[in-house]
Amino acid sequence: MNENLLHYVWKYRLFSNHHLTTTQGETIEILSVGEHNPNAGPDFFNARIRCDKTILAGNIEVHTRSSDWRKHHHQKDKTYQNIILHVVYEDDEPILSTNHEALLTLVLKHRIPMIVLERYDDLQQLQPFIPCHQHWNTVDEFTKDRWLQRMVIERLETKCNTLELRLLETKNHWEEAFYITLAHNFGFKLNAIPFELTARQIPLTIFAKNKTNLFQIEAIIFGVAGFLNDDRISEKYYLDLRKEYEYQKQKYNFKEIDVTLWKFLRLRPANFPHVRLAQFANLIFRSGHLFSKIIESDNAQRMRQLFTCSATLFWDTHYTFQEKSNKRKKQLGDEAIKIIIINTVAPFLFLYGKTMMLPKLQDLALELLEELPPEKNSILAKWQALKTELKNAARSQGLMHLKKQYCDTKLCLQCSVGLKILKNE
Repeated sequence: MNENLLHYVWKYRLFSNHHLTTTQGETIEILSVGEHNPNAGPDFFNARIRCDKTILAGNIEVHTRSSDWRKHHHQKDKTYQNIILHVVYEDDEPILSTNHEALLTLVLKHRIPMIVLERYDDLQQLQPFIPCHQHWNTVDEFTKDRWLQRMVIERLETKCNTLELRLLETKNHWEEAFYITLAHNFGFKLNAIPFELTARQIPLTIFAKNKTNLFQIEAIIFGVAGFLNDDRISEKYYLDLRKEYEYQKQKYNFKEIDVTLWKFLRLRPANFPHVRLAQFANLIFRSGHLFSKIIESDNAQRMRQLFTCSATLFWDTHYTFQEKSNKRKKQLGDEAIKIIIINTVAPFLFLYGKTMMLPKLQDLALELLEELPPEKNSILAKWQALKTELKNAARSQGLMHLKKQYCDTKLCLQCSVGLKILKNE
């Protein structure tokens, strides 16, 4: 028996209430189970029970075994002097209260329905994808919808924890912190780290000094990214970039990152680092004070327009400085823009609204996710296999948070869906 499970059995009265008697033989009636306390101290505050003809008000302590009272040294702790009932799964020794009197004890071992224990065991066993995969579709949509709404907010708050660290690093410079986060997410999963390292070597103030010259911005970005050190390349565009970067490096003392950090495996050529860096350069060129513009926008369509950017003409016919492609404009696609809004824009709006006490911006962050279509990945495909409707990006973000933070760690007792399954006898 898990003590956390016993807490929830008591909290939701998932036990037989008929003819309750203590180990001392007193008849009791549970008038109120009390308020669950997840912190230090008694497990339930302000409970009320009727013992024979006397009504008792106070706290309740829950243990797997009655001997846990002594093992936890509660008999020496004045915090536990107002315990009116000791609820245990099994009684393995008589217990005295802090006043050295026999502690009223209720044993639940034979009062919990077997189906509750079996379902809890099912949830805790290793299962494909999620613990409750056999029961997921037995839970009503209202319960799942409300829980997933909470999940998307939790996911945003989790992302905000990382953003707060970046704000601390940049001394609360919102534009700089947004720029570094944007660069990280522009690399998507495979090249997020080298993209971020490149951005960290180039402060926004330097781009501001070159804001009218896209070629200079490209030269700085490609140079710091480590892609302008190959003496074997004779392409004129490459040589011109290299010459410009050598001048900018002397001026600003840039340091290149290790070019081997960039990954090409399993990437479609249109997503190669060279193309993404060229698109990022164009976005920087077009979008001074980008975060300020985002705050002023009020819907997903305007957000998309802010991130519509294309690589320069050279990249219409190239994937790298040497590898050519059929002629095609290398524009940042709708799916990529959607991912950037989900992972960068929405969390930053949520954090800015929270920090500046502007709930309207927090609401806008959630509205953005509700306006955008859901992402596409293997995790969400498995949710769909469970006949779960994705609806929008808010829903897909909530499902991914549920999977990672609750299902993978088997926090079924902290999940509304898990609790509903346990309570559905």
